[in-house]
Amino acid sequence: MLSFIASLTSLLAATAAIALPVGEARAEVAPRAGPSGYVVYPPGGTTFDSYGGAESSGGESYIHVQYEGVYQNSPYTATIGVDIFLEDPTGVQPDQYLAYNFGTPTIGLIDGYFSPPAGACGDYRLVFEEHQNLGNYGDIIKFRAAAPSITLLCLPIQ
Repeated sequence: MLSFIASLTSLLAATAAIALPVGEARAEVAPRAGPSGYVVYPPGGTTFDSYGGAESSGGESYIHVQYEGVYQNSPYTATIGVDIFLEDPTGVQPDQYLAYNFGTPTIGLIDGYFSPPAGACGDYRLVFEEHQNLGNYGDIIKFRAAAPSITLLCLPIQ
């Protein structure tokens, strides 16, 4: 009986050793793992005129954004806000935030006008990082949902 148990134990140990993965296992990252909202405005390639720099320096400028969040019941998922920032596609300048967790108190279109930072001229990605409530567990997740290319065209006040 003792030899039977010893044989069974070594057989199980050998099976487990064969079944274990060899080398490093990596998790696959999906580009979109679930539902997300979408940018209504601006479409990629939009140019915004900036007269005289930022409003704080006497200029007249704005960036109009519209973002349609997601709301679904099964499983419960809702957009609760978005971070919006300008990202330099060359990576030379740091990100310039326009809003943190910008949203509406009700479900629906997130709509706003923002002044570009002083001196922001040229090509950027307008990045939307969505915040979602996963309701069932109260978890809040944050992910990059969109980044259309825009141009800020700096012009003198006339």
